[in-house]
Amino acid sequence: MTWSTRFTKKFPARLPIMGAPMANHVSALMAYEVCRAGGLGLLAAGHLQEVTSIEKDIEEFRKDDIHPLSIGFICFSTFGSPEGWKRFEFILDKHRPAVVQFFAPAVVAHDKQKAMTNIKMAHKYNAKVLCQVGSIKEARMALDAGADSIIVQGSEAGGHGLRRELGNGTLPFASTAVSIVRSEYDPDTPVLAAGGIMDGRSLVAALALGCDGVVLGTRLWATSESKGQASVKQRLVEVESCDEIIRTPVFDAIQNSYSSTPWPYPFDSIGAVHNDFSRQWDLQPPENLIAAIHSSDSVVVQEYKDAVEHGNPDIGVVHAGQGVGLVKALQSTFDVIDAINAEALSILHGLPKMVLRHDR
Repeated sequence: MTWSTRFTKKFPARLPIMGAPMANHVSALMAYEVCRAGGLGLLAAGHLQEVTSIEKDIEEFRKDDIHPLSIGFICFSTFGSPEGWKRFEFILDKHRPAVVQFFAPAVVAHDKQKAMTNIKMAHKYNAKVLCQVGSIKEARMALDAGADSIIVQGSEAGGHGLRRELGNGTLPFASTAVSIVRSEYDPDTPVLAAGGIMDGRSLVAALALGCDGVVLGTRLWATSESKGQASVKQRLVEVESCDEIIRTPVFDAIQNSYSSTPWPYPFDSIGAVHNDFSRQWDLQPPENLIAAIHSSDSVVVQEYKDAVEHGNPDIGVVHAGQGVGLVKALQSTFDVIDAINAEALSILHGLPKMVLRHDR
């Protein structure tokens, strides 16, 4: 069977499935396997504070030059300095990715006159642009700036995203974004759904909303090819349901205290497994954790750093979206994509049987 959506027509993918460029989780092999299965696999440039790491991934990904190169960038840090812009253009010029993805925020201007933006620079090197957004306002900004496609990230998603009081659920967000794109912008612009997408059922649900494909994050982190400590990845398998997932700023509050690239408001919020650390601090006033972090005799930061270093999922953050309870094992990336595709096709074939014809 061959898929034909706005996404598969416009981007180099046979399936309406994209792998999220999760910094510290995506390996070159994982992105390669997403492509091999028919999806669009992205490498993660992350904060792009140097180019050595992403160039190493690019070299490994391009081991046989079969699949198109696609890279995701975290914008607040990548474009936080003139040197960052130079590193970005260096990657574009040297490696010529077919697709780039931007997030946090989706659109960044190089100067006050906005004569050059991250989107314009990507287009200068003939890269198609995907912009991940968390609100309708940000979606409009990306579309107005010339994005080739938008990814609407619902608050059910794992990892970084808008704070819970600002974000939107995947279903109403995607449905609204689709309506706006089709009526006010180029109706052929692909809209992808992200957040809680785990299987063929959620792919079909996104298509029913009018989306042209989906983005997999948590589901692909829970694979054998992804990066991550074994104890942390195992926690993804142990989670039983969405009841165990929280979106909270407390992990960023402590990580920002020692990170060289602290996440800014309103993106300083993480979808994660609810653990001892988040249970202790999430319901307390934010100033309590801040005071503990900066107290001269406090050990909270060191305890947290030790937990992250040694892979203790009871204290350190475990990025995960609300669909993680559906993960029962750490499978191969190819098998995950293949199973999602097969399930989605099976559901679509069965849907006509749910509508009965009554001849008059």
